[in-house]
Amino acid sequence: MQDLPTLRVGARLKLGILDFPADWRNIKIHIFLSTGKVSISTGLDFNVNGVPMEELLQREEDIELASRSLKAMAHPLRLKVLCILGGDELSVQEIVDAVGTSQSNISQHLAILRDKSILKSRKDANKVYYSINDPRTLRLISMMQQVFCSCEK
Repeated sequence: MQDLPTLRVGARLKLGILDFPADWRNIKIHIFLSTGKVSISTGLDFNVNGVPMEELLQREEDIELASRSLKAMAHPLRLKVLCILGGDELSVQEIVDAVGTSQSNISQHLAILRDKSILKSRKDANKVYYSINDPRTLRLISMMQQVFCSCEK
């Protein structure tokens, strides 16, 4: 594989949503056309919330949990259910009314979200109530709403 050139000092690179300032040194970008993956390396130390990137990449269980959760949330109807729930607890019928599809369809999607531990449920007499299981999921949904949902002012 042929090495890609290193950006010269003072060059500025804008790649998608990533904007690399001119004072970064030794930025190398490797683009793998066969897989569509992009690899970027710099001489800088990255951290997320004070945790070094190398340490984050070693937490395999966190990566697996995030991957499973995001995969389960990726269906439009399941994402809509999560947005409707927010921080509330709703019955299946309330969710059906808000989403506007059949109860059997909603129940299948709720089961997937519950099996992936994204939702928790409780039964009260003949009603089942659902709520979001993890506050981190609420934060993620809130961030997605800020980024993707259009708000008229």
